Amino acid sequence: MLQVDGGFKVVTLSFSDFFPHFNSGINMYLQNDNQPNNILNFTRFAAAYVYDLNMKKQNLSFWLQGQYNLKTINRENIVTSSMIDSYTGRILQNTNFSKIDFKTWWDINFGFLFFSKNFFAGTSVKNYVTNNKAYSYRLIMSLVGIRIPLKSIDLEIYEINRNGWSNQAGILFESDRYWLGFSTDFQKIKLEKVNFDIGFTIKKARFSFNYSVFVNKNLFSIYELSVKYRFKCKKGHKRAIFCPAYQL
Repeated sequence: MLQVDGGFKVVTLSFSDFFPHFNSGINMYLQNDNQPNNILNFTRFAAAYVYDLNMKKQNLSFWLQGQYNLKTINRENIVTSSMIDSYTGRILQNTNFSKIDFKTWWDINFGFLFFSKNFFAGTSVKNYVTNNKAYSYRLIMSLVGIRIPLKSIDLEIYEINRNGWSNQAGILFESDRYWLGFSTDFQKIKLEKVNFDIGFTIKKARFSFNYSVFVNKNLFSIYELSVKYRFKCKKGHKRAIFCPAYQL
């Protein structure tokens, strides 16, 4: 059994802009996940192009995204049960693995998203390929949902399917200033996880808290606290990718 103490610290920088004359947008982001003891370090950089086909009451977007990933595992700070001498209790040096392990791979993601006032749906195809082509994997995801405008908030009910066997169903209450969400994750028909999400906006800062409970024999939970700040944008700015697309 291996336990990594301490939560991840995640820093993300992103840029998004839309060019109405070309019905096109670009999106770039850089993200780093770092475990406090520097055991795990995960860096990713992505760039996306979006083409937006506007209709009178509907919108259809297509996108193509490339992402480069670098994961570093520092095994010098990892202690497993196999490294402990059962008689003396001393920690033995593990020579079966390299001290620092680097993994790199590419993601190529393309898909579409359709949305109107009360309905949205989309599909995304993501291909994972390592630099030496030793490992490749394809993930097909689909999103479908409805939006019900209420007095001061919007109600969204959605379902996400991954490769035909993993599903997430959720409900989201969202306004300009706050949101509250609840969702469940299933593997085929077996309940795996329950998620709670709450957040609010103060000027240009967005604060959110997510709590997830894994429902299995080894019941455990994880939580995430995030703070996002949006810099001043030019007048008439439009997001390159509509929000539900980020769930794909």
